[in-house]
Amino acid sequence: MTENQEETLVENSISRLGLRTLDIIRYGRAVNVYPWFELVPGEARQSVVIYRRFEEGLNMHHELITWNAREMVEFQGCPLRYGVLWWIAPKERMSEAIEMAASLYKLRTGEYPTRCWVSELPKDAPESYEIEGFSNDPPTKPVTLRMAGWVPERYVCVGIELIEAEIEFRDGKYVCRKVGVNG
Repeated sequence: MTENQEETLVENSISRLGLRTLDIIRYGRAVNVYPWFELVPGEARQSVVIYRRFEEGLNMHHELITWNAREMVEFQGCPLRYGVLWWIAPKERMSEAIEMAASLYKLRTGEYPTRCWVSELPKDAPESYEIEGFSNDPPTKPVTLRMAGWVPERYVCVGIELIEAEIEFRDGKYVCRKVGVNG
């Protein structure tokens, strides 16, 4: 979705709580929200909430679209640059969330994640999970669990630590360059 002359995306952010927010404005008439759904990842559509707001003095309409992140996110001040931040839905197990996040990471980068960060380790959590590979890959891949205060509650974040690989976003796609002892 690109901006048109009548509607403008003024915010596209992700909060410390893991909520992605889009704020679209339009003067004079309500925003046509449906084309903006192209920006919502399919994996996150079950948690979308829309808020409408009107600023009378400016005759400005706002459409706020929010959802629990289930997508590639760029991080700063963390042990990775890009990772998949994945909201754990009610009744979803952490192992399922890790598996789905790892699959999305592999699809976006061409590499399997080696780490999974969580805000709190579950009681009796293993040190690592074995995730299923795709059909043309080795059968399982280990993903080591780590506790991290920067991960929102009810989320997992999977990726490759900066000491192992550098992920860059170039020409509309993610590119992995291995570094460190494992590369």
